[in-house]
Amino acid sequence: DISVSQKDATFGVGVLSVVKLESLDVVYEEVVYLTREDLSRVYVPGFLAFREAPVVRKLVENLMQKRPDLCGEGKAPQLVMCDGNGILHPRRCGLACHVGVGMDIACVGVAKKLFDMDGLPDVSSFQNHEESSDPTRWVLLGGVSDSEPLHMGAAVMPPKPATKPVYVSSGHRISLETSVLVTLATMRHRVPEPTRHADLRGRDLVRQHDRSLSPQSAQN
Repeated sequence: DISVSQKDATFGVGVLSVVKLESLDVVYEEVVYLTREDLSRVYVPGFLAFREAPVVRKLVENLMQKRPDLCGEGKAPQLVMCDGNGILHPRRCGLACHVGVGMDIACVGVAKKLFDMDGLPDVSSFQNHEESSDPTRWVLLGGVSDSEPLHMGAAVMPPKPATKPVYVSSGHRISLETSVLVTLATMRHRVPEPTRHADLRGRDLVRQHDRSLSPQSAQN
C-alpha cells in the first residue's frame, strides 16, 4: 500500500506486509520511501498502476532479496495482494495485473471501489443480505462474451459489522476462485489483513512525518 503526506508533497511511503495465512500474524514488514520520480506520477482514475506499480515492484524485490526464506518456490512470494484491481478493470488490466505479469508472480487485486462498467450486476442488494452460516459470501461479477459468461471478479462480503463488499479479481497466475478464498481467509475486517496492515503502517509513518514538520515547512 502507498501513503502520501497531504502536508508535504515531497514525502510518501510504500509498505508491504507479509502475513502468515494460518494466524494472520504479520511476520515481516518492508518499507520504501518514495522518490521524487515516484511522487511526480499524478494519479489518473483508471491508471493507478502507472503510479503505484513501480513502488510495489520495488517492495517485492526488496522482500525477495532480504528474506528469501519467506518466499516460495523460485524465491518469489507465494501470493501478492494489491490494494487495487486485477482484471476487474475497464481495460482488463489493473494494478495487480501490472505487478503480477511484470514480475511473473501470483497476484490478486482487492479493491474497495467498483468501476462503473457495462455488464456488471447491481451489487447494492448484496450488502443487505443477512449473514448466513456459509462463510463464502460472494457473488460473481462480469458480463457475456460470445454468449458465454465472462467472470471478471467477485464482490466479497466481509465479516460483520462491516457492511460493504470488496471487489476481488485475478491479477496473474491465480484463479478467481482461489483469489476469493484467500481474501475470505485473510478477512477480520472489511479490508484483508495484508493490505489493511500495510495501509495502517503507511498512514502512521506519514503522521509521524507530518508531526515533525515545523509550521513554516508544513505551509510550504
